[in-house]
Amino acid sequence: MERYLEHKATMIRPNSLIAYRESIQSYIVPRLGKIPLSKLTPRHVQELYAFMRAKPVNSRTIRHAHAVLHNALDYAIKWGP
Repeated sequence: MERYLEHKATMIRPNSLIAYRESIQSYIVPRLGKIPLSKLTPRHVQELYAFMRAKPVNSRTIRHAHAVLHNALDYAIKWGP
């Protein structure tokens, strides 16, 4: 996720980077950070969203976390190990 953030920092506004970092540090890494990428499943991701809904976190925040995670995983596939 740090590598992804470093990459995005060159493309987005500072306030957007703060929002990305917030989603990553508050939700994504605490729930998924210890799972190796090769072991990450859709179920893990769904559990993240369920956790966020139970907080309760507003739907905009959940959508943002989804977008950040989706993009980070796309980059992880492109970059490889």
